[in-house]
Amino acid sequence: MQSHYLESDSGRFHYQTPETNFHNLPVAIFIHGASKKSQHTKFWAPLIDIISSHTYPVLTDRYGHGKSTGPDDLESNTAAITKIISTVLADQKQDQAIVIGRSAGAYFAAQQAIDHPKMVNALGLIAPAGLSSYLSELVKLHLNLSILWDIDDPVISFSNYSKVQSSGLDHRLFTIGTFEFSSKWVDHDQIKKSHAPELAAPSLFENFLVSLVD
Repeated sequence: MQSHYLESDSGRFHYQTPETNFHNLPVAIFIHGASKKSQHTKFWAPLIDIISSHTYPVLTDRYGHGKSTGPDDLESNTAAITKIISTVLADQKQDQAIVIGRSAGAYFAAQQAIDHPKMVNALGLIAPAGLSSYLSELVKLHLNLSILWDIDDPVISFSNYSKVQSSGLDHRLFTIGTFEFSSKWVDHDQIKKSHAPELAAPSLFENFLVSLVD
């Protein structure tokens, strides 16, 4: 993976991409959660073989996180991510991107779809934080949407999913642990409760990812 930097008045925004896209795979933007440390190594690096098999990944460090500098404010980060998506799509000669956000990063992922629906053709939310704050806007969109969650997530309560059900949002649900409305599940007895379901169940994450690519 090679590093890139977007310079702006808000600071230096760091992101990574593969050097080439031999197979013309769809561009996928990956947005991490709230930790101030770089989350590439912790969350995306263990899955990079799966990710790179299906997408041309763009791994972002938000302002104030990892190798990026600047204040961790919402508007600046959202604007920077939008610019990076535009830049990478132009470079790859593609019109739309898959956008995937985990935990707090799900807000930024959803915001891209809400603000730039013609730019985002698929949206993936992993253990999404603050889901109720943007749920009503997502309902208005007609896009490929998948959600990956552990029903016993110790950080983001799965009870929030009741709001998704009642909203009528068109989506696919991939869960760790059996759930009446889930489209996929795994043996929860073998997995520790996790706020990182993509790491706890990589094969489930791959199914989730494929659902966004297809």
